[in-house]
Amino acid sequence: MDGRIASLQATINGLAKRIEERFAQIDARFTQIDARFTQIDARFAQIDARFAQIDARMFNIEATVAAIRNSIGGLKTTMIVTAIGVVIGVATFNATVLSNMLASFESGRKQSEAQAKIFRQSEETAALLRQIQRALVVPEKNRVGSIDGPKPGAASR
Repeated sequence: MDGRIASLQATINGLAKRIEERFAQIDARFTQIDARFTQIDARFAQIDARFAQIDARMFNIEATVAAIRNSIGGLKTTMIVTAIGVVIGVATFNATVLSNMLASFESGRKQSEAQAKIFRQSEETAALLRQIQRALVVPEKNRVGSIDGPKPGAASR
């Protein structure tokens, strides 16, 4: 039986050696896998860093777009206020021109009325002057000491 025990012992030792070789192979394989995982982790760290850069860029883009929207909103407000100001300015200018035109028209009408009144008064004055001149011419000829002497029928007046 000793031979069998020795043979069994040799088989067990052989199996143990093979198991240990297998464990060594498995350990080597785990070491390779662990190294590969370390490489993968490093690559993921690089990818995470790139994503962080992309996130930062996207945040900057969002901030820039928000600033542009705010400035465009301010620009819209400025344009609307400017347009309203221009409309009010044009309306004011039109009202001023209309007011000046009416004032000029009224002034011209009053001036023409005054000129017509002056013309009537000058005609009346001229007519009165002619009457006075006629009245002055007739008595000179009817005076007693005049050169021509009194006209017949002038004394009867």
